[in-house]
Amino acid sequence: MAQSAILNLLLFSFMLFGESILAAKIEIHHFNDINSQLQSIKRGFDPDYETIPTPCGNSSTPAECEGGIANLIYHMNNTSPEPGATKKVRISTGNLVGGENGWLSVNRWDAFGKLLGRYYSNNGTVDFIQTFGYKEFEAGLARTLEYFHINTTKKIVLANVNCNDSGDYGDDERDFCKIREDAADFAGIGTVGVIGFINPYVEALSSPGRLKFDPIVPALKRVADNSKYKSLIAIGDGSLDIAKQILENVPKVKLVLYGRGFGATRNMSGEAFPMPYRNGWIATAGRYGTSFGKLVVDIDDISGEIKQVTGKLVHSDHVDVAQDKILEVQNFLIKVQALEDTKLGKSVFKLEGGTRCWRDECNLGNLVADAMVHCAYNAVENTPVDKPIVAIWHGGALFKDSVMGGKNISGMDVHRWLPYHNRAHLVRVTGEVLWRVFDLSGSGITASQNSAVKDWGQFLQVSNGLEVWYKQDGVDVKVDRIRILDESEGKPVMRDIAMNAEYNVVIPSFIKEGRNVYDLVKTAWKPVKDIGFDDVCLQNYIEALKMVTVGFEERIYINDPVSPSCDHPKKGGNTALTVFLTILFMCVIVGIAYVGYRYVWPKLTGRAPGEAQNFRNF
Repeated sequence: MAQSAILNLLLFSFMLFGESILAAKIEIHHFNDINSQLQSIKRGFDPDYETIPTPCGNSSTPAECEGGIANLIYHMNNTSPEPGATKKVRISTGNLVGGENGWLSVNRWDAFGKLLGRYYSNNGTVDFIQTFGYKEFEAGLARTLEYFHINTTKKIVLANVNCNDSGDYGDDERDFCKIREDAADFAGIGTVGVIGFINPYVEALSSPGRLKFDPIVPALKRVADNSKYKSLIAIGDGSLDIAKQILENVPKVKLVLYGRGFGATRNMSGEAFPMPYRNGWIATAGRYGTSFGKLVVDIDDISGEIKQVTGKLVHSDHVDVAQDKILEVQNFLIKVQALEDTKLGKSVFKLEGGTRCWRDECNLGNLVADAMVHCAYNAVENTPVDKPIVAIWHGGALFKDSVMGGKNISGMDVHRWLPYHNRAHLVRVTGEVLWRVFDLSGSGITASQNSAVKDWGQFLQVSNGLEVWYKQDGVDVKVDRIRILDESEGKPVMRDIAMNAEYNVVIPSFIKEGRNVYDLVKTAWKPVKDIGFDDVCLQNYIEALKMVTVGFEERIYINDPVSPSCDHPKKGGNTALTVFLTILFMCVIVGIAYVGYRYVWPKLTGRAPGEAQNFRNF
C-alpha cells in the first residue's frame, strides 16, 4: 500500500511538472557574431589588424579554411548528440547579419532572414532562441523588422529595451516592442527561461530608430526578480566583464552566453569552457561561425533549477559538401561571383581603406567623397545649384582594406567598400555648423572603444573642394581652419569658410540621422535632394572614370601649420622648407658665380684677381 502511494505521488509529480523532471538534461548549441559570413574564411584571421576576413572557395581544405554559415550549420546538424540529453536547443547572442563582407547589400535583409530562420532552426525541428546584436540594427529599424518578420524562429528575447517610456516611439518602434520578449521558456521545461540583452551603445553605433536601451545589469535584475522562472540563461552582445557583472548581481542567472561585438576577441583565451564564475558559468564562441559551443545543462529534478553546465567548443572546419548542401547559399554565391566578375574600372594607385580611414585621411575616402559629388551633380542636372557641391563621408563606412595599384575594380569591391547600402543626401548647411561637424569628426582621431568619447568611425573623409586643418593637444582635437571651393568671382578659388554663409554638401544617412557624435547636429541640415544609394553612386562614378587615378591628394592636415599667405599650404610645413631650400640653393649659385668672377676667370685670362672686367668684350 505504501509503495502504491509513493508511485501515485511520483506519477502525480510527473503530471504536475511535465517536462521539468523528464527533461533533466538539455543540449545547447550556441553561436555568435556570424555577420552574414556565407563562405568559410582563411584561417588566421585577426580582427585586431584586419577589418574583414578573406573568404574561401569550395576547393579549399580544412587546413586552410574554417567557419561560415554553411559549415557552421553542417557541423551543428552532424555533431553526435550528448548522452542523456532529452532535447536540443539552439541559441544565438546576435550579430547574425552584418554588412562588412558586402553580401548584405547584395542580398538584402529579408533574404537573410529567410535563410537564417530556416537553417538555424533546422527547418523548424530545433528550438531556436536569439537576441539581437548591434548589427541587426545597422541599416535601420525598418530593415530589422523586415528581417524578423520573414524569420521563422519568432523567439527574440531582449529584456533591456525600454518599451515603457515610449512617448516618442513611431510605428516601427511600437512594432518591435510587440515582437520581442523579456524572457522565453527554455526547452519547454517551465522552470528555466532565457533573457536577452544588448549593449546600450547600440543607440550610438547603430540605427535602432528611437528605441532606448536600459543599462544591462539593472534591467536584467528587474526582469529576473519579476520572472516566474527559477533559473535563467542570459544571452547578448557584450563582453566577459559584462557577463561577470550579471552573475554577480542577478542571482537567478546561472549561465551567461555572450557575443563579442563590443568585447575583446580573445577575452576567454585559456579559460575553461564553460568558465565557472561565482554560482554560474560563462561561455562564448568564435566569430564568423568558426566555432560553436556545445553545452549540456543539467536541471535539478526537484527544484527545477540549473545545477550544472558542462560542454566543449566545437570548431567548424571547412567541409566541401557543406556549401553544396545549402541551395540558398549557393544561389547567393552565384550573385556574388557575378559581381566579382564585373569589371567597373582599374586603379592606377593602391586604394587604401579599412581602419586607416577611421583615424586619418585615406585615398579610398577621397574616391568615395568625390563619387558623391559626381552623383549629386547628376541628380540636380536640371536644377543647377547656386554654389559648388562638396561631400563629407564618415570613415567608419569604409571596410575593405585595399585594392592594389594596377588591379581591376569589381562590382563586389564597391559592395565591400560601402556595405550598408546607405543613402546619400544633398543638404545645405552654414559654415558655423560645418565647423562644428568637423570638430566632432576630430574626436575620432584619438577616440577608441575604451575612451570617454567612443570611436564609431566618426572621422570624416572629404571631397575635392574641401580642405581641413586639425590641431591636436593630447586627446583633444579641434578644427584650426576649413577652406572650401568658391566660384563667386567666376573662377574656382579655395577660400576660408564664412560662418554665416550656406554651402551645398553631400552627407551620408549616418550623419543626417544624427548617429553617435553627430546627434548634436542632426537638426541643422536643410534637405535639398536624396541622391540615391551610396554604392550605386560609387559604381557609376568608377564606370565613368574607367581609370581611377586617385593617389594621395592631401585634403586633411593634422597638426600642420596654417599659412594664410599661401593659397595651397602643404602638410608638415613643406612650404617653409621649400622656401628655405630655394634661398640656400640660390645663395650657392651666386657664391659660385662670384668666386668664378673674382678668382677663376682672371687666372684664365691672365689678369689679376679682382681686376675690373668689361663684359662687353666677352
